[in-house]
Order: sequence, then C-alpha cells, then structure tokens
Amino acid sequence: MEDDKYKQLHLLIDRISARLAQAEEENMLLQAKVRALESNVKVLQSAQVTARALKEWKDVTTSILKKLYAKIEREIERIEQQSSSPDLGQK
Repeated sequence: MEDDKYKQLHLLIDRISARLAQAEEENMLLQAKVRALESNVKVLQSAQVTARALKEWKDVTTSILKKLYAKIEREIERIEQQSSSPDLGQK
C-alpha cells in the first residue's frame, strides 16, 4: 500500500515537473514575443516622429512656396503693367 502511495506521489511529481517545464517554455516564448513587440513599438514610435517631422517640413515648405508664388505673381503683374503703360518720359 505504501508502495502505491509512493508510485502515485512519484507520478504526480513527474506530471508537475513536466507541466512546470512546459510552463517555463511557454514563458520563454511569451517573453520573446514581448521583446519583439517592444522592439516594434520603438520602431513605430521612431516612424511617428519621422512622419511628424516630415509633415511639419511639408507644411512649412508649402507655406513658403505659396508666399513665393504670390510674390512672383505680383512681380509679373507689376512688370506687365509697366510694359503695357506708356512711358511718359519717352520722346
């Protein structure tokens, strides 16, 4: 009878050990996934910073180009007005 109890105890210990080994393996896999996800988060955060910087650059550049375009248009209009109006100083 005590032999049966020892055998049952031994089987129980073996099952618990196997389950513990399986849980440790799952834990290592999950930790690897967490590290990979953390790495992906860092990459995405860096991409977001880059995207924000590019958007700001685009906005600033667009604004500068609009101002430059307006200035060029005014200059063209001024030149056209000067060339179409008679010069009163000419003889």
